[in-house]
Amino acid sequence: MNAEMLAAVNAATSSDVLTFCIEDFEITLYPSLDRESGGLRWLQDTTENAAIRRHLATKRWLIPMLLDTPRNTLYAKAISQAVAKFRGDSTTSLDIGTGTGLLAMLTAKADNNFRVMSLEMSSPMANLASSIVSSNDLSDRVEIKPIHSATVQPDSMPSVPSLCTSELLDYQLIGEGIIPTLRDLFQRSVITKDTVVVPSNGQIYARLLSFEGVRRYGSFPEDGMYENVSFGEYGESCCHRVIPFQGLKVGERLEFVSDKFAPFADGFVFDDADMIPRPEGRVCKVNVEIERGGGDDDEVVVGGVFFYWDLELLRNSGLKYSTEYGAQQFQDHWPGSLFVLSELSRVKVKRGGAVEVTCEHDDSNVWFTVCKRKGNKRPKFGDDAGNVIAARVPPALPAFSAARLNMLNSPDRAKFFNGALGLALEGARILDVSDFCLLGLILNSTAEGGTNNSVTSLESCDPKVAMHSATVAQLHNGVDVDKFAIVNCAASDLRVDHLVGGEKVSLIVSECWYEKMEDNMVLCALNFHYTCAGLLKQGISTEGCAVFPSVFRIMAVAIRFRDGMQDAYKRVKEVEGFDHSDLDAVGADCYKNYDLGIDLFNQYNFEVVSEAKDCCCVEVGIEETESVSLGGEGVLKIKNAGVVDAVVCFVEFEAFKGGDIFSTFEKHFSSQRVRFIRDEDKKSEKVYEVGDELTVAFRADSGSGEPYNVYIT
Repeated sequence: MNAEMLAAVNAATSSDVLTFCIEDFEITLYPSLDRESGGLRWLQDTTENAAIRRHLATKRWLIPMLLDTPRNTLYAKAISQAVAKFRGDSTTSLDIGTGTGLLAMLTAKADNNFRVMSLEMSSPMANLASSIVSSNDLSDRVEIKPIHSATVQPDSMPSVPSLCTSELLDYQLIGEGIIPTLRDLFQRSVITKDTVVVPSNGQIYARLLSFEGVRRYGSFPEDGMYENVSFGEYGESCCHRVIPFQGLKVGERLEFVSDKFAPFADGFVFDDADMIPRPEGRVCKVNVEIERGGGDDDEVVVGGVFFYWDLELLRNSGLKYSTEYGAQQFQDHWPGSLFVLSELSRVKVKRGGAVEVTCEHDDSNVWFTVCKRKGNKRPKFGDDAGNVIAARVPPALPAFSAARLNMLNSPDRAKFFNGALGLALEGARILDVSDFCLLGLILNSTAEGGTNNSVTSLESCDPKVAMHSATVAQLHNGVDVDKFAIVNCAASDLRVDHLVGGEKVSLIVSECWYEKMEDNMVLCALNFHYTCAGLLKQGISTEGCAVFPSVFRIMAVAIRFRDGMQDAYKRVKEVEGFDHSDLDAVGADCYKNYDLGIDLFNQYNFEVVSEAKDCCCVEVGIEETESVSLGGEGVLKIKNAGVVDAVVCFVEFEAFKGGDIFSTFEKHFSSQRVRFIRDEDKKSEKVYEVGDELTVAFRADSGSGEPYNVYIT
């Protein structure tokens, strides 16, 4: 493994797939769990179509995008109108980030005289696009090139493109790089002022939010939520960039405190070289009125911004797409966007008053700050909006994601930890094996009224998180460095002389959260088990060492969606008349073979239609992991008749055997593991009656190499 490959592996998480081209060979690596000592290990997938199959499994947005009929229709109309301007001329079109080749095929279909060069930098995706184009008999007019647009030279094309199409758009509009891509093409004269660009421009619309609803996504818990643990000012100042947030439940989960406003008056121009934003971006200031509440004296803390965007496909055509929820049919590839303000930018203001919102962007990020409006001028919609100065540096990514902060702010989880760990023996030698030393801090001997414990916190994560742990422990909790140590290494590299006092531990504890595994709690629970089993064999612990939590169960429950979500994840078949069966052949069942991490409770409408049952019960560190495959079956009895869309797998933790229980099937866990089960090969959907059964079988690393498998019958 060369240095480039090693760097990619070290940076990758459990949701990534890595593809390397070595000479003429393509190697695909996927993540699994190290059953000997915990942590991720990377395995080569040598099965047929491995690269594209794995690629599709990590691109949750792709199939929902292709199933978005309004989006497809608008692009088809825009391209048809654009090529009509060149009717009868032999001309060239450039398609950037072609995906399955849809926009390129729409161009070729609109005019037989067009020749399309389609660029796709992902080689697995480029290979699939070539296959789909060939299946639609368009290979003579559409050429797929597995390259980045930055490598295209003007003289490599037959002529200057008359049309340039792309869809380099994400939930915050510009995050996929549409601005720098088109600016580069204009500057190098690959396209010119005579090239028609689709899409032509976009506009962002925003509304301010009350801090109360977004607090758990942008701040650490208040002091005292976890016994005597203090996160201090460092935690309160935690902020992050934009996170995707479906619009359908925003009004229910979050409180709007303003009407909509346009952060950037001029919007985002894509089709004019002189109007495309510069690399330094822009800063725009907008005065925004706070909506009145029950009384004029009511005050509210402005704590976040929710925004969405509108897109004009072709200049002055009236062909517009909006990601505002309800603007068209349900779609799940361009959700809304949520930005949580940092502590320094949160403003308490009377309802009916006004604030000044500073809106900034660079080539790929949008961010906001808020302050009280200066002066007595009453604001109007869009008042004072305009290009002021170049944008500043965007806020740095924090040590923890919004999903991680949401988890930490769970009152039930805090109660579970506080209650169980309050029973820990005095004088215990503790090893905390989760990333971040929370449980170690709860058990810390320096806390007022605490026990005489020593704590070693094993951080097998990015050094930034380990440094964050040290900051919180030393600066905000005043730990005794002789009794509290943070060790940043893999569990397999831990030795007794790394531990506080150089003594074996008598209690191993964990939140069951690991940075590299993000928010997949099934994966985190299994990793905790493998880590403990490995440490016990390494001689790190005393005989009879206690483990917390000592038991976990993999649970399953059946659900039904209410908002059209189930129709966003199914076989594509055809799009705008173009056959996509080649895509279905390798990717149609990826949502049934792999989990999707979905924020069910906060962003979607669903109902539980079965009892929850355990599929696998694990006593942590006890199983012989080399020879025994963890697994079992659970039978779900339907309690609400109708169609079943998916099964959700979650984790139920038991403090000490026979002790308190905590479930991750709640709103503070933003990545519920969802597996769709509809069988589209059947002529009609199966309708379940009350009392009908679904069997869910769970197998952990059953020889397939996958961390775990779920089978539903």
